[in-house]
Amino acid sequence: MRSLQILVVDDDDADALMISEALETAEPRATVRRVVDGQEALDYLRRKGRFSDAHRPDLILLDLNMPRMDGRETLAAIKTDETLKAIPVVILTTSSATPDIVASYQHRANAYVTKPFGLEDFESTVRQIDRFYREVAVLPEADCSRPAVYADCAWGTPARMADNKNEAPEDLGLPVSYMVLADGTPVWDRAGDRVGTVEHVLADDQEDVFHGLIIKTHDGHRYASSDQVDGIFERGVIVAVPAAQLAEPSADGPAQVVDNDRLKNELKRAWEWLIQPRS
Repeated sequence: MRSLQILVVDDDDADALMISEALETAEPRATVRRVVDGQEALDYLRRKGRFSDAHRPDLILLDLNMPRMDGRETLAAIKTDETLKAIPVVILTTSSATPDIVASYQHRANAYVTKPFGLEDFESTVRQIDRFYREVAVLPEADCSRPAVYADCAWGTPARMADNKNEAPEDLGLPVSYMVLADGTPVWDRAGDRVGTVEHVLADDQEDVFHGLIIKTHDGHRYASSDQVDGIFERGVIVAVPAAQLAEPSADGPAQVVDNDRLKNELKRAWEWLIQPRS
């Protein structure tokens, strides 16, 4: 399992230390570099001055409130730079203000996370971010540390498809919300084998709760609950198990989930959706 190169952009020494300790004590240990404001971050990413030997990071953790150039300006600069905009940027900040959240996503932040107050919660949150981008998300495999190939790593580069059309592409793009997931989106398992396509997203939109996916497979419809969905990306979905291990929607629920009321209810809802008449 590979470790990540992570750039921390934060002017708060205490927060930066907690982030570094959380990442450097995880397994595998991340390589952490820290800069104190947006201007230093851009110099680092563009290898200017004392950062001439810097390595291109796999992930950027970016604070918003910093002197000289704050996180808002920095995010906009990164995401409008053709050589940098493919790098995932997670906003990690104390601000929970709605305008900051909206503006960050409008400027193509990959995620927005508020800093917890307790030390244990803070470190746990940082490790979850690291684990997601290390174990679930698909990051560019090209050697983007060399300027000559920066263009190959830019946002919007088409996915490189596997030789077998039933295998997942090497690049599924960036993580997205279930709310923008389209019917017909391809689904793969962790091994990269094709499971099927998304038939329907089961969710409670008013409460913003994602329950799972109805998936059309070669052997009929299957249901992947939210805890079986490893990741939802721009060009596909990864589920934890092969198609054969996913439950079938039914009115009563299969025998193997007899003691799981939540899953039984979701399978019934999936079955009811499937039997609805459609024009």
